[in-house]
Order: sequence, then structure tokens, then C-alpha cells
Amino acid sequence: MESLDENADDISLDKREEKKGLLSSIGPLITSIILFIALGLFKSSLVNILILVFVIFIHECGHFIGMKLFKYKDVQMFFIPLFGAAVSGAQTHTSNAKKAVVSLLGPLPGILIGIGTGIAYLFTQEPILIEFTKTFIFINAFNLLPFYPLDGGHFFEEILFSRHPKIEIGFKVVATIALGLVALVLQAPILGVFALLVLQSLHRDHALAEVAHKMKSEVRDDEPFCFDKMPTVIFEKISALLRKKMPVKQHDSPVFEQYVFDTWKKAHSKPPSVKATLGFMVLYLIIIGVSVLSFTYFDVLHAYIDPEVEVSKQVLADGSEKLIETQYVFGSKYATIELDNRGYYDGREICIDDKTQKSIFEGTWKNGFAHGEWRFYNYLTGEIEEIRQYNNGTTIKVHEIVAGVEKEIPRNKWAFGAKRIRKKPKISKGFSSYIEKLNNPGIQRN
Repeated sequence: MESLDENADDISLDKREEKKGLLSSIGPLITSIILFIALGLFKSSLVNILILVFVIFIHECGHFIGMKLFKYKDVQMFFIPLFGAAVSGAQTHTSNAKKAVVSLLGPLPGILIGIGTGIAYLFTQEPILIEFTKTFIFINAFNLLPFYPLDGGHFFEEILFSRHPKIEIGFKVVATIALGLVALVLQAPILGVFALLVLQSLHRDHALAEVAHKMKSEVRDDEPFCFDKMPTVIFEKISALLRKKMPVKQHDSPVFEQYVFDTWKKAHSKPPSVKATLGFMVLYLIIIGVSVLSFTYFDVLHAYIDPEVEVSKQVLADGSEKLIETQYVFGSKYATIELDNRGYYDGREICIDDKTQKSIFEGTWKNGFAHGEWRFYNYLTGEIEEIRQYNNGTTIKVHEIVAGVEKEIPRNKWAFGAKRIRKKPKISKGFSSYIEKLNNPGIQRN
């Protein structure tokens, strides 16, 4: 910041704007990571750390593209060890609509990529893909929540709550309290401390908002606006108003002059029209809705594709003994599968809906491959709907049963599950744990 003297026509802003932009970018990322840890979704494995860093990098690339698109100055991406990246840039426009778009362009690409990796998981069932899916969708959807300093909080400020200082501060208070309640529910003290720090900044934010509201009368639409310079008389007027509203100890703060420029920017900000605001709200709700539905869908899909298992030895109806894998989905028994002494699926698999007690499907495995006739049922009515014939993992025929009439389905109309060919024998993922426990009876497992 240049020194203020009586002969200066303008006061210029130095590079502190860049630093502020970086800090405001890091804040949402740190909050997201804290919540990610609190929910137990972030594990300490190297793979999970790399996934998280990559997700954050893509998130910041979205902001970077948005800033470039709207011609921000000095747009830079900073790489932060163990966190990924953060983007900073100097604003060159007064449109709140453009700033709202920049806020959305961080989470949106990650959500779309997460849906893409989820679809890929559906076809390949590769475990790494579902980790990418959950991380991409969760981190970015959480960033859209209307908490400070998340992207969602900035989005709502730009399109809605920046119109009046009392509405703005009311929104920030409610959002910050909500963040504190999340910390309480999740028993995440670090997140609670973060909420308290945000709460402490509300008095300063309210002061800036009120002074900016008063200064709007000084703004002329036909007058060009420079973001890093302001007339000396305006600088002095805003400084005097801020000093009346802020504690004395902040008057000589190194960032006080930055507050003056921030206030002048807020005075020039132009909220979107009513129609544009409604459009933004609809878009926001669509993105949130798609995120929640996608995360739920892929989470349920993952639970059925990769269920919890327990292996035990059971006596069959003919008196023979057999290893049995029991699968559980969300704590409910889902299927039982016979195994051979190598842990390969070998024998009958029966799947029954725990709530309706109706069969879902049943069939036979041979040396780890589906073999012979498999029957698929309507889990509500228990009526058979499809019969497939397998030969060592390869589907050879598919019959559909409609109103009791059976007809063969042409190969080009088979569902993906029928077309998929298993190249490796299926092995129980709980078999090795069973053998280890059998050989070491003292081992206790959760």
C-alpha cells in the first residue's frame, strides 16, 4: 500500500490482494478435509491421500478456469503439500453473478467426474473407482453447503444475501452455528474451533457490509471502477466509517487498508436480477440433488457389489460339511454361497431379500465360475422373471418370463450383467481371514 499524503489523487493497492485470495481458497479445502476425517471416510493409506489430493486439485482447476473465463487478474494456482492446491486471482468486475459462477465451477467438475467414475465402477467393479467416486462427490457436494467459508456460502452471499448487511450477517450467523452443530454431532472439536474462528470474524464482516451499503450512494454507474485504486477522499471516508464500527486494536492492523478496499468493492458489487437469482437457485438445487442421489446410489451399489462377508463351516441337509460365505448388506443377511477348500465359489448361491423374505436370485458356481442354470426373481412378488444359462462364467442363453410365458432373448438385447464374461475365478474375500482365525483361535476380530 502506498503511503497516504495530501497531494495523492489515488490510493493504490499492493499485492496483499493475492495473499487474501490464497487464504480464502485454502479455507474451504481445510474445512472439507476436517469434515472428511471426522466422518471416517478419509483413511491414512497412501492411496486415499493421493485420491484426496487429486480431487482437491481438480476442484481448484474448476475455480482456475472460472477466473480465467471472467478475466481475473494475476490468476495463480498454488500447490500445497498434503492438501493439493489453491487458486487466487484479483477480481476485475463488479458482477456478483460471475463470482457465483466461479464458486460453482469448483465443485461442479468434480461431481461430474465422480458420477463418471461411478458408472465406470458399475461396469468394471474395480475398487479404486468407487473410492474416487465417493471422494469426488462427497468433497465437492460438501463444499456446496451454505457454510462459511465454503463455496456454497460464497455462492449464496453473491446471489442473495449481499443485498443488505442485516440479511448478510444473519445468514452468516445461522450458517456458522449450523457448522458448529455439525462439529458437535460428529464430535469433531477441530471443526468446532474452525466455526468459532469464523464466528469471531462476523463483527468485522458486518462492519464492512454496513459501510459498503452506506457508500453505494457514492457509486456512479457511468464512472469506470478500478479495483486496485480509489480516490483519496473515498479512502479517508471509508476509513473513518470503519474505525467507528471496528475495535480500536484493529485500526492499526496491517490489513486495515485491505478492509477499506474490500468495502469499496462491496459498494460496487451488483447482485443478479430476480430472474437470474431464481435461475441460480434452481441450478444449485439441481446440482445438490444430483450429488446426493448419486452418492447414495453408488454407496448402495458398492454395498451390494462388495458386501461384508463371514465364512463359517456348516452342515448341509445331506449331512456333509461345507464352507459357507454369508454376505451382509447394511447389516442384513443378503446371500449364502458354498465354497470349496480353496475358497473358490463352488456350489449353490441363494440370495433372499431380508425384509420380504422373497428370493432375489439363485444359481450354481463351479470352480469359481457361474455354471448351469441361474434364476432371477421379482423381490417383491417372488415370481421368476429371468433364467440364464452359464458355461464356466460365460452366458450362453437368456430367457425372460412374462405373465408365465418363457421366451428366449436375442444376444444383442441381453443386459450388461449377462454379457459380462468373468475371466478369473471368484474367491471369497473372507476365506483367508477364516483360515487365519482357524489356525490361530486366540485372534479376535471386529
